[in-house]
Order: sequence, then C-alpha cells, then structure tokens
Amino acid sequence: MDLGLKGKKAIVTGGTRGIGRAIAMKLASEGAKVVVNDLDPAPAEQTVADIKAAGGQALACAGSVTADGFAEKFVKTAIDGAMICLETGNRGGCDNLIRGDAGINDKRRLIEQDCLVAIASQQPVANDLRDIVADMRIATELERMGDYASDIARCVLGMNGPGIDKLGLADIRVMVDLCQRMLSDVARAHRTADVALARSVGAADDELDALLKKLIDALLAAMRVDAGLVDNGTRMLWIAHNLERCGDRATNIAEQVIFRVEGETTELN
Repeated sequence: MDLGLKGKKAIVTGGTRGIGRAIAMKLASEGAKVVVNDLDPAPAEQTVADIKAAGGQALACAGSVTADGFAEKFVKTAIDGAMICLETGNRGGCDNLIRGDAGINDKRRLIEQDCLVAIASQQPVANDLRDIVADMRIATELERMGDYASDIARCVLGMNGPGIDKLGLADIRVMVDLCQRMLSDVARAHRTADVALARSVGAADDELDALLKKLIDALLAAMRVDAGLVDNGTRMLWIAHNLERCGDRATNIAEQVIFRVEGETTELN
C-alpha cells in the first residue's frame, strides 16, 4: 500500500535504535526524506548510511533539541560564515552556507515537533504552556535569521570585481558584530529569564537601524559618483538590509523572553 510519503520530509527523534530506528527505516523505504536525530552523532550517521545503502534519502542531526543553544549556535555560525564569504569572496563557502540553511530549517522542525508532542502529551497550562509557545516562536525567528545569512551568501555570489572596501565594508563588520552580540544577549536572557537583558536587545536594535541608515546614505553617495559601483553597491544594500532584519528577529526573540517570564505581550521595536 502506498502511504503517500514520497518527497515528504520526516523527522525522527531517537531514530538510531529500537522503534525509532525502525520507524526511520520504514519512512525512508516509503520515499520520505528522513532527518535522523540522536544525542550521539555516530549512531545517527550510521542510521543515515544504512538508509542510503537501502536506496533512501536521509541526513543526520545530532544533539538534544531541548538543550540550551541547540538552534542559536547554528545561526551564529551562519552569520559568521556570511561575513567570511563577503570578505574573501569564497564562492565555495557561499555555496556551503546556502546548502547549510536546510539544516537550520530541519532544526526548527525538530524543536516544533518536540513542542507539539509536549503540548499533546502533557497538556501544560500557565507558565509551562507559555514556555512551550515561546520556544516554538523563537525557533521560527532563528530559522529566519538563517535565511538572511543564506541571502547574504547569494548576494556575495552576484558580486564582481574589487572595491567592496569603498562600499561600506567596515560598517558591515560593525553591523555583524552588533547582530552577534544581540543574538548572544537574547540567548542568555532566554536561558536565565533575564527580562532586563531582553529589553536591552530592543535598544541595540535602534543602534542597528541607525547604522543601516548611515550605510545607505554612504552607498548612495558613492554610487552617484561612480556608476561602476552600482552593481556591487546594490548588493551591499541588500546585505545591510538582511543584517538589519537579523536584528529585528533578535528583538522578536527578546519579546518572547518577556512573554515567557511576565506573561505580557511587549513591542520593543
């Protein structure tokens, strides 16, 4: 009987032994693309190898979806990678970063799946329910930040020739550093339930907005003087825009931290 799974994506937590492994193998045999999650990377990779040997499609995702930093560390790495791509023009690095965005998407789905299972099986209320709802929203915000890093890599692939130093590279570095600090601060606020730290992320977002405006003015002025800078300058504008959006997403996460702790819906932007 055809289960209609061909081309679908399935995430199996604990998918390296016992019933979990059997489910992963069965889903793959029915045509699903399987993400195998386990605390230990070695058995996850082995299960993936077995699925591929049987003609299926799978990838491994190691780590606990409930552990601190499970998602944000991948986003921080992606943002750092985007900056390296911009500074070096490494096309292979850009391609790797773009492909890696699928992994961040999978991690968001893993977190959402665990949250939904918790709601269905534990029927949480009050603070517990707020925690789960906030975590689902935070996972979505982090996934979008990964998308922005991937978009930056695509912009770099479209750039040609030297001259990015004339196009606000130093300001872009400052924006990246600020984005990373905002992400680190909001992750710490989430782990420690620090509302004051979460609110400070909103103030940092104002600083990021000001940097974007400064960069836009400088880029437009440079392109008016030298039409040869228009192609790369336009892409630098998009890169700066993506970084500013990363800041907005970090601010949204800060709002979810406040929601978790105080039960209030707050607009920090």
